[in-house]
Amino acid sequence: MKMVNRAYPMKGVTNMSERSIPMTRQVIQPQLTVITLDKDQESRFQKMVKETIMIDLHEHPMVKPEDPDKFLDYLGGDNYVWGYEAIRHGGFTAVGTANF
Repeated sequence: MKMVNRAYPMKGVTNMSERSIPMTRQVIQPQLTVITLDKDQESRFQKMVKETIMIDLHEHPMVKPEDPDKFLDYLGGDNYVWGYEAIRHGGFTAVGTANF
C-alpha cells in the first residue's frame, strides 16, 4: 500500500473525510445458531464469559468504504474510521493495531 503525502496528494485523490464516503458496516449479524444449554451449562458458560480475557495483538480495525473505488479518496483524507464497534462485538478485552 502506498503512503499518501498530504502536501503532495496522489493524482486524482481528493481530500475527503469519511463523512462524505459511505463506509461498510462494522458488524453484520449472521444467521444465529442457538445451542440449548441446561441450567448448569448456562451457569458455567456465563462464568467463563465473565472471567475470559481475550487479547489480539495483530488487529486491523480500519473500516473501509462501501465502494472500493473510493478507497484512495478515503486514504487521501485525514479522518479515518476505526472498527471499535467490531472489536467490542468480537468480545476482545484488548487489541493491538497493525495499521500505518
